[in-house]
Amino acid sequence: SGGVDSMTLWHVVSELLSKERLVIATFNHSLRGKASTRDARLVERVAKQRKQQCVVAKGLGKNKSEAFLRKERRAFLLAAARHENCDFIVTAHHSDDQLETILMRMIRGTGLDGLSGMKRQRGKWLKPFLGVSKDEIERYAKQNKIPFHSDHTNSEIHYFRNEIRHQILPNLFKVSRRHGGKEAFLKKVMAMSQELSEASTLLDKVSRRRLSALSVQTSLWTRLEWEPFQKLSSMEQSRTLRKLLRPLQTQPLTRKETRYVCAAIERSEGCDIPGGIHMSISCGYLFFQNKKQMSEMKIKDLVIEGRELVCESLGLEIHLAPELARRVNFRFFSPGDRQGKTKLKRILLERRIPMMERKVLPLLVDKASGETVWFLSQANPLIHVKKVDFPFSFLDSAR
Repeated sequence: SGGVDSMTLWHVVSELLSKERLVIATFNHSLRGKASTRDARLVERVAKQRKQQCVVAKGLGKNKSEAFLRKERRAFLLAAARHENCDFIVTAHHSDDQLETILMRMIRGTGLDGLSGMKRQRGKWLKPFLGVSKDEIERYAKQNKIPFHSDHTNSEIHYFRNEIRHQILPNLFKVSRRHGGKEAFLKKVMAMSQELSEASTLLDKVSRRRLSALSVQTSLWTRLEWEPFQKLSSMEQSRTLRKLLRPLQTQPLTRKETRYVCAAIERSEGCDIPGGIHMSISCGYLFFQNKKQMSEMKIKDLVIEGRELVCESLGLEIHLAPELARRVNFRFFSPGDRQGKTKLKRILLERRIPMMERKVLPLLVDKASGETVWFLSQANPLIHVKKVDFPFSFLDSAR
């Protein structure tokens, strides 16, 4: 950015890596007029002096929200890393930033993951200065005569982070004088953050094992056993639910959204979940679908080839006796189907076959009468189910 933190980080990393292994990236948000341009030019000038590659981009300067600016900046850095074939993106977040982030999350509402703060590494993103304070960075910059520019917007308290920085942190640091001082306080915060992060990682492992035991992911939905989920503590439910839904969403659930979904589950009610996900409950199972999965529910590749019935979408192969193959059609369940004098829906409910699975339940119907002759999971000596890969719940219980 041209500020003291990132310019100091640049100096330190340049001491560790050859210039050929390092790409400098700066994004001009265009929010401060000439000052924004001046900062970008400082970065370009220093890169030229050091003969290091520099990638520069410019925003439109229309949206000033913290969330938008962060998203805009991250998108640029990820694109630059891909274009330049870089393994890591290194940013200059320090321990003061970590404390600000934890306090911001506490005020907005957070849990264990939020209280653990930023991670030193998350995928491509590295934050090597997290254990270093702002004061230490400024001392290093002064001792090494590192050039930098100050951003006057860092003192504008209409930004939430700046409000924390200028109205809350000074009082915290003042109180900390009686308990070892500011530097000692920041080190305690970092130690707490590390412990909470390790606890979160341990709980994640537990959640993954639990999900593996209670849930099944398919191309059409994610299925979760209702009763065992209800027996979990509220914290376990929240973590399990967020982890289960993460592959279906672009953004993880907030705490408020998670509580809303857990409350619906407790009431045995389906609901719509932020991010375009629908949850339904049937026969002791929870089913979660995103919009793409909902659109793919109409399977059209049921094929009869002589005495062989095939459905690639379900990994299904069925062999029919010749006397049966001549007189039946192969299709999916429909709400009006009957078997004898009984509605097929009633029979399937008695067998505890969930509504979502009934929608893709293969069955054979008599060509003349339209009556159901057989459905998957029903025994018939004239029918041999050679293979079924799709994880229907009723087949799991049969096994």
